[in-house]
Amino acid sequence: MVSLAQTKIEVVPLSGALGAEIRGVDASQPLPDEQFQKVLEAWHQHLVILLRGQELDEEQQVAFARHFG
Repeated sequence: MVSLAQTKIEVVPLSGALGAEIRGVDASQPLPDEQFQKVLEAWHQHLVILLRGQELDEEQQVAFARHFG
């Protein structure tokens, strides 16, 4: 089993102007600070982020969103 700390986060720009897909993140689970920092940096740089294939219940979605303030 691979721990979250060992999972590589990949940021793939979607266009030249705006947006990026973030791969290697399971938003349904708590993220270590170091990994969330990479997500936050991608959001600041690309303004829109996409995490495909996520299945979050309402509680998990709220917990993930709280990181953004």
